[in-house]
Amino acid sequence: MAEITADGDVIVGRRRPKNNPLIRRIEVGKPAFHNDLPPLPPNYTFGAPLKRDPEGAGDVMLTWQSHSPPVSKVTYDFGRDFVSLNRKGISDGCLSAKQTTEYRKTHDARIKPKVSAKKPLIAPLALISDPNHSFGARSEPCERVADLIQNRWEYEWVAEQKRRCEALEAAKDDERKRHSSPKVRAADKRLAALAAERSKATTPHPRETFTLPQFRHVPSRFATTPTPEYA
Repeated sequence: MAEITADGDVIVGRRRPKNNPLIRRIEVGKPAFHNDLPPLPPNYTFGAPLKRDPEGAGDVMLTWQSHSPPVSKVTYDFGRDFVSLNRKGISDGCLSAKQTTEYRKTHDARIKPKVSAKKPLIAPLALISDPNHSFGARSEPCERVADLIQNRWEYEWVAEQKRRCEALEAAKDDERKRHSSPKVRAADKRLAALAAERSKATTPHPRETFTLPQFRHVPSRFATTPTPEYA
């Protein structure tokens, strides 16, 4: 199979597609299109459309969603109980998936809340119905934005550090005054003399670490002192 182009070139092999961007010749001065698209409107934009959130930043910053108490388990719908529906369907003779689907359309069973003894595991109804009651730990009081802008916490920290330094200096002054008294000086001299005497005293014999007395006097196999002939 051969093909003769308009320029007189002979192409041997299968017929090549004319819309292949890798082998398509580009005319000088014209842009190269990689695919043949139908005419598009002038305001057409390529790419995925931008999905905007209907709730903008202003709504998020200027509104506050208050806490709503949870719905009581007695009135809350937990959905359909498919386990009970399957059991009832088998007892009624539903043996295929199609029969089970048709059975679910005409029968219904709801999931019941878990009950321990006689009381359901829910909060008291008086608390749930109270709109001013909120569950959880109490929040700390909110700080003002003006305090943050005016660096109130920085000034408080600087004042606290100043008070701590003043307290330390006062304690050092009291210690200096106490050491400057003659009674304390005499006591310090006595303590220094006792420490010097203890350092000069002979140290006691170190405790013997050998714990087997039956082997205490066994001579060594090697001579630890030189003999006269080798001295």
